[in-house]
Amino acid sequence: MVHAAHVHVAVVHAAVVHVAVVHVAVVHVAVVHVAVVHVAVVHVHVAHVPVVQQVRATRSLLRVLAMGGVRQQFRVRPVEAGRHLVGPRDIDPYPRPR
Repeated sequence: MVHAAHVHVAVVHAAVVHVAVVHVAVVHVAVVHVAVVHVAVVHVHVAHVPVVQQVRATRSLLRVLAMGGVRQQFRVRPVEAGRHLVGPRDIDPYPRPR
């Protein structure tokens, strides 16, 4: 009797562990699938943007974040022709009334 109960517990334990492992695997596949789809969508969105411009935009964003973000009272100066990005030099910390 003890042996049979022991085996039964072991089998149930194995089944529970198996279900847990399969559940983790399914969740992992779902997460990886979402990540892959997300990367694919982002890639499609930025595919038409030249790589150099992407790098510059990333640098500009990091610069703005390093400055503590853009505050509403900042006035953005007009960007010269040929420049596509707004950097710290383009932000006026002392906006004058228009």
